[in-house]
Amino acid sequence: MSEITGKAHGKINLNLDVTGKREDGYHLVRMVMQTVDICDTVTVTETEGNEIELTTDSGKIPSGPENLVWRAADVMRRKYSLTGGLRIHLDKRIPIAAGMAGGSADAAAVLKSDDPGRVIDILKGSGFDVYSADEAYRANQ
Repeated sequence: MSEITGKAHGKINLNLDVTGKREDGYHLVRMVMQTVDICDTVTVTETEGNEIELTTDSGKIPSGPENLVWRAADVMRRKYSLTGGLRIHLDKRIPIAAGMAGGSADAAAVLKSDDPGRVIDILKGSGFDVYSADEAYRANQ
């Protein structure tokens, strides 16, 4: 079974302007963001099963389909018709719900574990309902 480990860096907003609202309810924003040194570590391991298993050193985040990391892995599996399982371990260092895009960074790290250049293609039209400015920023890191 293969395994890959990557870092998922946090970010801060240096400037954030809400410029309008889209028809789907999301806001139009103009932002200036900066990557910071604090990061989570994401390890993705192929398994023989057929399940996505997410573990973390934090007891404060969900480990199932309500987690962005789990959903990113599910999108990747569906996009490429993968049949094996994935075990994902997340070492959290980015503060939770601090506006530093920790969840988005972690989800992008899972997608990049497959093919760093295709993250945007995977997210577009995939039903990944949280595709936002944070995911776009993360995909280009």
